Amino acid sequence: MAAFLDNCRFNPTAGGVADFVYSTVITGYQSPAAAGAVDGRKYKYMAISSDQSTWEMGEGTWTAASTTLSRTTVLYNSAGTGTATGQSRAGTKIDFASAPQVFIIGIKEDMLAFDEPNNFSTAQQETARVNLLANPITAFTGTVVESHAAGAVTFAVKTMGGADPSALTPVVFAFQNGAGGVAFVSVTAPLSITVPSGATLGQTANGAPFRVWIAAFNDGGTVRLAVYTSSANKLGFTAPLEDYTASSTLTPGGSSQVFYTTGAAVTSKYWMWIANATYESGLATAGTWAVSPTVLALVDESSPRPGDIIQCLVSPGPSGALSVSDTTGTYDVISQNFTMLSAANLVEVDSLAYIYFRTGAAGAQGTLVLTNGTASISPGSTSYYNGASTDFIGAVNIVAYDKPNALSVTYKLRASNSSSGSGTIQYSGWNFRIREIFT
Repeated sequence: MAAFLDNCRFNPTAGGVADFVYSTVITGYQSPAAAGAVDGRKYKYMAISSDQSTWEMGEGTWTAASTTLSRTTVLYNSAGTGTATGQSRAGTKIDFASAPQVFIIGIKEDMLAFDEPNNFSTAQQETARVNLLANPITAFTGTVVESHAAGAVTFAVKTMGGADPSALTPVVFAFQNGAGGVAFVSVTAPLSITVPSGATLGQTANGAPFRVWIAAFNDGGTVRLAVYTSSANKLGFTAPLEDYTASSTLTPGGSSQVFYTTGAAVTSKYWMWIANATYESGLATAGTWAVSPTVLALVDESSPRPGDIIQCLVSPGPSGALSVSDTTGTYDVISQNFTMLSAANLVEVDSLAYIYFRTGAAGAQGTLVLTNGTASISPGSTSYYNGASTDFIGAVNIVAYDKPNALSVTYKLRASNSSSGSGTIQYSGWNFRIREIFT
């Protein structure tokens, strides 16, 4: 699809098969410059001889420095050798005996039709999205591409066609403005952020899965990219809200839960997530970015954010209580297999339960603990000690958090007699819940 110019018609310097170099404007029309021709943009043209016996219709690119309209694609001509339907498809240029008149035109393929299919190229679809400030995926009209070299990783914003943003093909971001509206910012030059070799972003364990978030800040009309990790190979996470302003630290470093920008730090600016990069196997050496992310995903309104629950499994528990002697030992009350959607995420495990000391279990201590396999997870445990010889029931709600760094895991509610008495202890649990938390 080509661009349009109003009432543009001119004489080139010569005929032949060469490109059209502007010479003079035809009376009653505008020159390309006066009509607003843009350097590097494509236009459709019609060239016709003075006796109208030879003509050529095609598409070319305007070069402002040399005032030249190229004859890149010949669609139709008087010899029938154009590339369009009904022509020979050869695409041969007309050899004009003298300089023809050239005028900028619009043809059917350049017109938006509502009663028939439109055959738009990827570049044309991208331009339409920019013009309409619309994107079917995200709040910006581009993509994010990852590259890595020499231990550093770069995340770059590209157009939908995979090119750097430019004046001809900008990428437009739609930011909140804090006043119930949207601020549109166009990026017309390459835009990227690089995490240097040695910068861990708080991910200090070799081979541990993690996720890097890529954000965009509106710094007074300048878009600045930022990187961020919400969890640091340990329990806990932060979930910054896109409805509020945030600040950044200059140059990616070694901390999680910090927005890092390059070029300049920002203070109290509106921002948004644009992508996240998940490293399901982590980095072989923390801080050495030598592999591509397992998944690089654009973020839209429906995408999970840090802290979102993305999966929940509830087990009702056993039909009855587990009765054991109060001699020292460990016993499974509930065991539940769980498959993670991503090894980079955290898990919350909780269960309702009770410890029932039967008559005669005086001096016994019973403990319920949440485990990953046989390993306890924090802080999920509770203990009761029965100092009397009467029945005693201790009801509990145990909660624990885990970062399993694996996709397949078995969580358990386990009973443990840590001291012996002289009777029986019963254990039971129900509503055993496992929830995966996106980080």
